[in-house]
Amino acid sequence: MTQPDPTRLPVKVVLLVGSTLTIMAGAIISPSLPSMLDHFSDVPNADYLVRLVLTVPALFIALFSPVAGYVVDRFGRKYVLMTGLLLYGIVGSSAALLDSIYQILLTRVFLGIAVAAIMTTITTLIADYYDGRTRARFMGLQAASIGIGGMVYLTTGGLLAEITWNAPFAIYLTALLLLPITLTSIFEPVVESSGLTTSSEESVHTKDRSHLKSVFPLIVFICILMFLVQAFFYMVPTQLPFYLRDLTGARALQIGVAIASSTFFSALASLMYIRISIGVVYIRLVIVSLLLVGVGFVIMSISLLYVHILIGLFFTGTGVGLFMPNITMWLSEVAPPRYRGRSLGALTTSIFLGHFSSLLIIQPFVTQYGFSATFRYTAALIGLLVLFLTFAHRWNFLKLRDVS
Repeated sequence: MTQPDPTRLPVKVVLLVGSTLTIMAGAIISPSLPSMLDHFSDVPNADYLVRLVLTVPALFIALFSPVAGYVVDRFGRKYVLMTGLLLYGIVGSSAALLDSIYQILLTRVFLGIAVAAIMTTITTLIADYYDGRTRARFMGLQAASIGIGGMVYLTTGGLLAEITWNAPFAIYLTALLLLPITLTSIFEPVVESSGLTTSSEESVHTKDRSHLKSVFPLIVFICILMFLVQAFFYMVPTQLPFYLRDLTGARALQIGVAIASSTFFSALASLMYIRISIGVVYIRLVIVSLLLVGVGFVIMSISLLYVHILIGLFFTGTGVGLFMPNITMWLSEVAPPRYRGRSLGALTTSIFLGHFSSLLIIQPFVTQYGFSATFRYTAALIGLLVLFLTFAHRWNFLKLRDVS
């Protein structure tokens, strides 16, 4: 059986545009958080509840990504993706019609489930369709498209938030436009072992299970790294809007542009990854990425002007833009093909568990010490993590030098 061509434009459109929906889940409404807080100011604990509107999808993405990983490995990719797109468009946009913070939070639960299906399936399809340098290039393009999408969504969300706090939710309807393209262009990858005898297939399964057992500690290590970086980085959409308003009196559009600049720098760095990743050991690029994020947080912690924040976001966005395709490529290379969906599902869980945990971990520090000190303390933690990874690489902890 001849496999369809994954380099066709419609396939790339689904994979790249679909990837942007994951950042859209939070990016769209980030600029409107201060206005939303003003609207629901009479609701008890509104300060936490409004931030939860941004972060609660992350919890359910984290919970359901392993389920999505199992389903796509067991039953196929295409219709899981289509179901996720349909649910995303309907529940995401429905919040625009609601005036209860609790009902909005309920829609965000289902949005999280939809994103889990979309992100896990798309990342698995990229790993299925491409290999070697082609896969590295496409994962760089995926990360870049997420950054560019985030820039567009944040700017648009900021513009709409100037009109009313709930207008940005309508943008979620754009997910429905991908449904017909997905139906006609996405195909299930051909299973390489489909022509094997039963005994040969069992041998391949045994070999994959043995491989999984040997690399499992490294997979866990990669997922922990992803969790930590995302918990740190998600301070940008959850805390920066309020920090900017307190520091400079920024309006929704200015907030959207600031956060969008971070995703723009992230997109540029992801495009650079395609070139600089050749011959670079994964863990070394992780260390460089974290150093950039830490420098950005230091700059933001001492900022006095709006332009200072933008400079800090340049470093932070660049670091994350290098980190994301690098860490995803690393896991894709390590995981056995038969367990790739589940492994990438675990990575997705780490990403969004980091997003959700960021608010729970960081908000008490913001309340106690303020925004500037919290950014400074976070930069110090990132510095400690860089030191740990440097020594881990030097000592070949988890055989980090063996996979490059």
